[in-house]
Amino acid sequence: MHGENSQLVRWIVLVDDDDLHLRLLSRQLQLVPEIINPRGPAPKVMSFSDPREAMESLPSDGLCLVLCDYEMPAGNGLEWLPKFVHAGVGPVMLMTSQGSEQIAAKAFRAGAADYMIKDEIVSDPARFGQMLHEAARRYRLEVINRQLKSQLKQMTRDLAQRNHRLVELSETAHRFVDDVAHDFRTPLTIVQEYASIIDEGLQGPVTEEQHRDLQVILAAASEMTYMVEDFLDSSRLRIQSVRMDRCAVDVASIIDSAEEMIRVQAQSQNVSVQTKVHEHVPNIYADAGKARRVLVNLAVNAIKVSPAGTTLRIEAHKRPDGDVEIEVIDQGPGLDADQQKRIFNRFEQVDVVTAHSSKGVGLGLSIATQLARLNFGRLGLQSESGRGSTFSFTLPANDPKRIVCGYLHSILPMGLEGAAAAIRITAGKNWEPGELRSWLASVSPAVDLIVEQDAARSVIMLGIWAEPAERVNQIQQAAAHRAKHRRRPADPIDVELIDQWPGQAAIAKLARVLCECLERNTCETMHSIG
Repeated sequence: MHGENSQLVRWIVLVDDDDLHLRLLSRQLQLVPEIINPRGPAPKVMSFSDPREAMESLPSDGLCLVLCDYEMPAGNGLEWLPKFVHAGVGPVMLMTSQGSEQIAAKAFRAGAADYMIKDEIVSDPARFGQMLHEAARRYRLEVINRQLKSQLKQMTRDLAQRNHRLVELSETAHRFVDDVAHDFRTPLTIVQEYASIIDEGLQGPVTEEQHRDLQVILAAASEMTYMVEDFLDSSRLRIQSVRMDRCAVDVASIIDSAEEMIRVQAQSQNVSVQTKVHEHVPNIYADAGKARRVLVNLAVNAIKVSPAGTTLRIEAHKRPDGDVEIEVIDQGPGLDADQQKRIFNRFEQVDVVTAHSSKGVGLGLSIATQLARLNFGRLGLQSESGRGSTFSFTLPANDPKRIVCGYLHSILPMGLEGAAAAIRITAGKNWEPGELRSWLASVSPAVDLIVEQDAARSVIMLGIWAEPAERVNQIQQAAAHRAKHRRRPADPIDVELIDQWPGQAAIAKLARVLCECLERNTCETMHSIG
């Protein structure tokens, strides 16, 4: 009930120096109380001939409508209107004897809720009552709107403070994890090296039982190493500091380089490993180290769920679209539909029944997904509960068109704001071969494609930037900073914006230029920083 009463007009204040007009207005108000307050009592009317007296007597208990005349001895109504509005007791309306669009415009700019002509008030009391009712309704909505805005601002401030605190806590946690992971590397390496020395009999004969125990130590140390690498990779991916060095590479070499690490982990679980590269598998264009990391993560994950005595198969084949797919096929318990949706989430570990108690931190598959994407590929999963799982990832064939498609696919989610551009960067003779590209990697957080020329002392940088000219300035400033802090004199570099292509045409143009650069450089010297 109290809420309803607070919405009613309790007071109407009339300000007019003409007593006749005051009496006429009061009489008209007596005719329309049910229009002003449809579900409540009639408002109380207060009449004043002097606006100063009206200002001093404004009620503060309830909603008040103020009707102020334009012509008064103590200044016109336009001068008093802002003062009544500022009092904040309710809507303020200006009354005049004759209509004037100029006066009406000034009144609304001063904050008037409405503008009334006295003759119309007298001739049409129902319309007069409706105008007052609407003015009160709009005022109530404005008050609610102001309150909501104030609450929203306060909530935004509170949320910003909490977010800032969460960011600080998150950064502290990430720094702690990074520091711990780095510190773990050295003792883990020592444990693995000495366990291997003892296991190989370099410090004396080893019994079969001791050999089994040492294998357990090596497997545990290896698993701990994987966890450390997962933490470090996760941190690099989070701050977008992963550097990608892509080149033409043989798929078999990636599998061979990962096989020993995978077999050590598999032997500790009594799981055998088979590898196979099918016929007609082309060379790929990828960062071999990152591709190996994806393969190891998928294989280690599969070993954890593989029953003892089963076989883990790793196979590479050519896809119908020309790319290469590497599959990791286990004989584990498989995954149901819900588990398949969740398993790639960060820190997610689904519950599966296995013969092993080995568990990681739930980062392996999330990291594998991101690293595969940086290599212009994607992860896949085929599984059925009770029938094992096949995890796979694709890699682009060493073909300019496939590489361009992969690159564009990787950057399109970032948006097309800005323009595609080509920037030539040339270093002096004091720069070592390959040094320019390495330095660019340290100052290029975005996905920039680099094509080397002239013994790696001149490069073409291609990409999509919001402001290509600003990208040129950033490189020049970074080069000046480098020269300033080097002990020996450093040759300057020349940075030139060769061309840029804004809008939707940028994609087609960039694709054509990329293909030309790749074909000219035989796909062997293009690198990317992700």
